[in-house]
Parts: sequence; structure tokens; C-alpha cells
Amino acid sequence: MKHAELLVPALLVAVAALSALARAIRVPYPILLVVGGLGLGFVPGVPDVQLHPDLVLALILPPLLYSAAFFSSLRDLRADLRSISTLAIGLVLATTVTVAVVMHAVVDGLPCAAAFALGAIVSPTDPLAATAMLPSILDGLSGRSTTSLLGYAALVSGVVIATRLVWLQVITWLIRMLDRRPSQRARRASWRVRVVNGWAGLRGSVSLAAALALPTTTDAGTPFPQRDLLIFLTYAVIVATLVVQDLTLPPLIRLLGVEGDDGAEEREELNAGRGGLDARRHGGADARPLRLPQAALRGAHRGRRG
Repeated sequence: MKHAELLVPALLVAVAALSALARAIRVPYPILLVVGGLGLGFVPGVPDVQLHPDLVLALILPPLLYSAAFFSSLRDLRADLRSISTLAIGLVLATTVTVAVVMHAVVDGLPCAAAFALGAIVSPTDPLAATAMLPSILDGLSGRSTTSLLGYAALVSGVVIATRLVWLQVITWLIRMLDRRPSQRARRASWRVRVVNGWAGLRGSVSLAAALALPTTTDAGTPFPQRDLLIFLTYAVIVATLVVQDLTLPPLIRLLGVEGDDGAEEREELNAGRGGLDARRHGGADARPLRLPQAALRGAHRGRRG
């Protein structure tokens, strides 16, 4: 109990120190929070952390969702309702189904319901996550080999990323086929802008809280199937998207020639994850680089300045 009472202030100090370090070395602070949280979990003497699923569902998830809704712009939501809906509804459903089908087919003993739960958990985008609970989760996976765990982690992370990238290209093509109004053609963005938009879809605290909110037992009183594995795979997706996608996003923007521009003819289109990376095509068909509004680029690099 004594150690448990010291854990909360120790974590607060660690978060403050990691955030300051992120600003000093100019690394997105969610990355350091994730890596630091994982490292703290392996420190000898740190008490095992167990959160009741009902506690997570009632006290942790609502503030995370409320904060995102509170700071959303209703004007921008109305202006970009269709593009937001295709991401927040269509892409989330597509990711859920794709992850569920693939993981149910690959992971031995993973029921269909649990596979769909995993798909729903990793489908929303959010850039913040920090935790020190991974060691206790790994203890529950002692029956599985490290090779299989790493393979499952790589597979689900790849499926999540690939689904988002493919969806943004396919849904745009479908919209262009169905809606040929001049106003719609004026809003079209290049595939390069859509690639940046897709690459910016990170996972974080919402996915983690949803995974921890999974019940420990089913209605029948039996243990929830593969609960520790689902939480571990959620960790894997969070780490993969934060570390790989976030650190490679600036080079990708430069490679594709997507630049910032405060021109009046361009405006930001919000997305449901990282915050506005799809933008209107710059007028004209010249060879100048594609440009995004500065606000969109700031959304892409949210947290990069700490």
C-alpha cells in the first residue's frame, strides 16, 4: 500500500519530466510518454497496476471523448461534414471489419466477437498515450512465444495503417465518380495530400482506455477470451503508429512536396484522427509543390513542439 500511494505522484513527476525533455529535444511528447511509461513498468519495485474495467469505462473514457468534442469547431464540422463522416464513420467501420477478419483468421483461439472488439478498439485515431501496465499484461501472455506476439503485433499494426491509406484513396475515387459538381471538383486534393492525411492517423489514449475497459469475465462468468492479447495488440498499434508514423511524417511531407501556405484559396479539411491534413487542391495545373494550410501542418505536428 505504501508503494501504491507513492506511485501516483511518481507518475506525475515522470510525466512532467518527460514532457520537458520532449520540448528540449524537439520530439513529440506522446512518443516519450509511451516509451517512458513502458520503461517505468519494468522498474524493479514498481507495484503491479490493475484498473477495474468499470472504472476505466466510467471515469477515464468520458473525459477523453469530451475533451475532443469540446474543442471541435462546429463551423468546420458543418463545412466538412461529408469528409468527416467518411472518416469518423466509414473508415472506422472499415478498419474494424478488416482487423477483425484478418486477426480472427490468423490468431489461434481468437473468437470472432473478440476480434471485432480488437478492431473497434484500434480504429479511432488519437495521438496521446502513456502507460506503465505492459509488464503485467505480458505476464498473462506467457503461454505464447515472443515470435508469435511480435508477428501478431506487426500484422495488426500493418492492417490498421494500410486500411486507412487505402480507404482515403478509394473513397475519394467513389465520391468523384458520384459527385461531379463544380464545387466538389474545386475541393479535390491530390493523392499526395491524402497519403499525408492517412499517414497522420495515430492511435493513443482512446484506444488504450477502450482496451482496458474490456470486461475480465463474460456474462456467462467465464474469462473474457484473449483479453491480455487484445490489450497487448492495442499497445503494439499505439507504439507503431506513434513511433513509426509520427517520426516519419515530416520527411514524408517533404518527400511528397506538400508545403504550408496561408493562401486564401486553400482551407483545411478536418479528419477524425489527428486533426486536418486533407486540403483543397491549389488552383492551376502548374508544377509547383502541393500546399497545405499552415493550420493543417500544425495539426500534423501537434505535440512536436511540446
